[in-house]
Amino acid sequence: MKSNLKLVELTAGIRNSYSVIFFSENAFFGLILIFITFFDLVAGFCGLLAVITANIFAVYFGFDNLSIKKGLYGFNALLTGLGLGINFEFSFLLVILVFLSAILSLLLTIVLEGIFRKYGSPYLSLPFLLAIWIFLMAAGKIGMLDTTQRGPFSFGFHTLSSIEIVINQIKIFFDSVFTNDVTRYFLKSLSSIYFQYGIIAGFIVFIGLLFHSRIATLYSFIGYIATLGFLNYSGIYFSEADFYYLGFNYILLSIAIGCYFLIPSIYSLLWVLILIPLNVIVTQGLFVLLSVWGLPVFSLPFNLIVIIFLYFLKLRYYKDDKLSEVYYFFPNPEKTLYNYLTNTDRFRNKTAIDFKLPFLGEWYVSQGYEGNITHKDKWKYAYDFIIKDFKGMHYKGDGSKAEDYYCYNKPVLAPADGTVENVIDDVADNEIGNVNTEDNWGNSIVIKHSEYLYSQMSHLKQGTIKVMPGDKVKAGQHIANVGNSGRSPEPHLHFQVQQEPKVGSYTLKYPFGNYLLSRDNKGEQRNILKSYSYPLEKEIIKNFDTLKLLKNSLAFSPGSLIKYNYRGFINGLAEFESVTDIYNVSYLINKATGSKAYFSVENDSFYFYDYTGGKSDILYFVFLALYRIPLGYNYDSKISDKIRIDLIHNKYGMILQDLVAPFYVYKRANYNINFREIDNPIVPARIIIDSSVDNGKKVIMNSEITIAPGKVEKIKISYFYKKIELQWVD
Repeated sequence: MKSNLKLVELTAGIRNSYSVIFFSENAFFGLILIFITFFDLVAGFCGLLAVITANIFAVYFGFDNLSIKKGLYGFNALLTGLGLGINFEFSFLLVILVFLSAILSLLLTIVLEGIFRKYGSPYLSLPFLLAIWIFLMAAGKIGMLDTTQRGPFSFGFHTLSSIEIVINQIKIFFDSVFTNDVTRYFLKSLSSIYFQYGIIAGFIVFIGLLFHSRIATLYSFIGYIATLGFLNYSGIYFSEADFYYLGFNYILLSIAIGCYFLIPSIYSLLWVLILIPLNVIVTQGLFVLLSVWGLPVFSLPFNLIVIIFLYFLKLRYYKDDKLSEVYYFFPNPEKTLYNYLTNTDRFRNKTAIDFKLPFLGEWYVSQGYEGNITHKDKWKYAYDFIIKDFKGMHYKGDGSKAEDYYCYNKPVLAPADGTVENVIDDVADNEIGNVNTEDNWGNSIVIKHSEYLYSQMSHLKQGTIKVMPGDKVKAGQHIANVGNSGRSPEPHLHFQVQQEPKVGSYTLKYPFGNYLLSRDNKGEQRNILKSYSYPLEKEIIKNFDTLKLLKNSLAFSPGSLIKYNYRGFINGLAEFESVTDIYNVSYLINKATGSKAYFSVENDSFYFYDYTGGKSDILYFVFLALYRIPLGYNYDSKISDKIRIDLIHNKYGMILQDLVAPFYVYKRANYNINFREIDNPIVPARIIIDSSVDNGKKVIMNSEITIAPGKVEKIKISYFYKKIELQWVD
């Protein structure tokens, strides 16, 4: 079994060693790239031999299986093998040299990976450059090695004359189709990346690249045009042979900076257009420098510019959304972009520590961030909370006594787990209308939640504080009561987050994890769950309390097996296994198909965040139905969320969207749920939730979800007028 798994990984590693040069793991792309390298049989053989050698040695010495599978330990050896094969005539000695060059490439790859990893930078094709230069310099001392007469710019087939005739006819056809020099040289530049220099090879690469990524194809062409434009404008002479370096340096730079290492956007494109001229100048300078040793430039300018620029970005102190680095690489730039946009919308203000509202029940935000009364300057990120009745009054009677105010003496809760850092409990309450400016904050508690993260609650009632400095507190723990101490003309609770333990430190903008918006600042009923959000002034809000029933039913503990009988427009028995891998990534896997739905449980919510597999898979419908389920119940409360658009829309309908995605996303995918029914609000045994998915124009899927103790008992789905029902199997 292990040997079969190693063989699968090795095969994938060989194939991906070809496609990863274009930052791709697409199997089809990899196969056609293998094919085009054999347009020169010697080069193709040498490249394949080098890839197989490097990957076998990587497996033998026990290097990372995932890196092997992705082709990361093979692509530099491939380039070295292709470079040697295209430059020398075939001989047994050449085979030995290619074998040795593959070993050297692997050694350099491993060493440079270890060095560059410390700085969070890619090593790109630096191992190839070092290896090919060493072998090219050594070749001059090897008398038995003959330089090829084929030349790097010929079509490269040296087989039977009948085959050559057919190939020449195909070549004539392509020459007649692609008569425009710009197009011809673009295709030749694409093929040159694999040491080919023909229109046919370039056209096949172009088709594969287009299949892999529309965005990468667009950026490659823009980078190519920008290069031509600058070369012409600057008056730099370039021959047809110089197009050999366009692919290596300018096209790959455009893809790397434009849409692979950075989130594709108008800003990444702008930097491509800035770096292209710089790359031209660097290339010309390196031509002169390396000519002293008779060495080709190859991809050195690309490596220098990309590595330096990425490290330059990494050292930024302030980072914004305009030029965002990619931290998780999806199969292509489209998925990377759509995932970034969706997760930015879903988790824009996500924090490591989730804060709850520091009170029970519904409260009114009397003063919010940048409030007109006291929340100004370096203390602008703070809240004042009070309680109002259904008439909009916040006190009873004439409001002349503190006891008349609804919030007075109400419990104050710890917003998150932490340690009490500071306590003030010796300030008496004010008479209504009076303020104590000497003890501005009144009775206060400061809690440390982590380094440089503190919360402060102020204007508390003297004698009600239940904690002391050093005490450990839990989220939701009763720690004091609301008072009217300090600069407080009327009872209210002041809350702020800060980076220092001193009472009254400068405030920090920090969201609440989950809360219910009961009424908005216009007084309209909402019942909307807000996540990682900032309450607005005049809103009425309350905590979102979790239910044990929901938490247990959606736990999906590692190793658990979930079975459903399903019937409708498809029928069968589904078995989903819950898996948590070595990176603590959790997902459900359909044991029959291998489809995966990735999920997380945090901030009092269960949510899916990615899916890999077919859109006719039963797990796909479960993924959409349960896309996000808050682990608490509030009757008629509504929750909305965003879904990655490529998970909803047809792939053919996404072609145009993919092309313009870095500049404008016009397609939509939304998820909505509504809590419909609960059998017992105190100790529930059954909850029914309605969910829907729409594409921005119409609802494409409706689901009715029945939650029972320890399981999602039933899911009824209507998908494009087709119906399917899943029933839990014990």
